[in-house]
Amino acid sequence: MPADRVGQVVANGPADPRLRIVGPGANALDLSLSVPASGIVVAGVGARPRDVDYGEDRIGAILEEYRIPASALAAREAMPRPGTLRVSSRRFAKTILCAAACTDRSAASRPLGADLEFVGVDGGPDHFVLFSQGRPLLQHPVDIVTSDGNRRHVSSDAQGRVRLPDEVRGAVMLFAALMAPPAQGTGSF
Repeated sequence: MPADRVGQVVANGPADPRLRIVGPGANALDLSLSVPASGIVVAGVGARPRDVDYGEDRIGAILEEYRIPASALAAREAMPRPGTLRVSSRRFAKTILCAAACTDRSAASRPLGADLEFVGVDGGPDHFVLFSQGRPLLQHPVDIVTSDGNRRHVSSDAQGRVRLPDEVRGAVMLFAALMAPPAQGTGSF
């Protein structure tokens, strides 16, 4: 992602950690995180919202990748074909890391303010709640991706909680997307 697409850069943790954009890297945007004290640090980067148009040849793959709800699939089925799917895209990436001793998990339990984000909860480093605009997102599709690229399809529970399976440890990515059907007559998600 180019630096001019970034709309939010934020870090939480002990002694006011700082996250900044360094510049373009070979494969990604290079960031620098300064962590002045030991503890749990949470860093996040959000892209500026933008509208993206997907042609008929890409729509099926997009809908499968993002695992959208039945109501959105039904709205897609009702659209004329061939068609274009216009998506209002808001992307946010967040990482939780440990710098030295990590007994205080309070930084992991504070949202960074994204429209859709996972927040750590009591119960250990493998317990999260998926929030959408500050509220738990209940029974929503979530993907767990391990460092070897394996992907598991799970869902948040009736309280919006997601727990990593016992055998999943190490570097893990939690992924969720939110697609809602378009407002009547707008034709975009």
